[in-house]
Amino acid sequence: SDYRLKTSINHYSGYKAVKCVPSYKYIVKSDKDKKCQTGMMAHELQKYGVFHGVTGEKDKIDSKGEPVYQTVDYSALVPTLWSALRESICKIENLENKISELENCVNIIGQCVTE
Repeated sequence: SDYRLKTSINHYSGYKAVKCVPSYKYIVKSDKDKKCQTGMMAHELQKYGVFHGVTGEKDKIDSKGEPVYQTVDYSALVPTLWSALRESICKIENLENKISELENCVNIIGQCVTE
């Protein structure tokens, strides 16, 4: 992932995608053991702009009328999750700072009232 191999480098925000795309528990129809799995729906990732790691088109059918299934490479979602986590941390830190400022204001007001 060396920067020298890249061009057109821009910041990427995964916050909206992570916030909007639900995750599910499900059983794959062909799984004889009926094991519960977790994941996302490929078309929902695409709907919210996550195209990396997702292959295929929603509801695609080949020339014989057979479904062409979509897939998700979950390892390709790590940068999206990383981005969303960083943005969440910034939001939390901003809220913590605001709370601290409000607590200071309340303390000052409380001191004025008791004097």
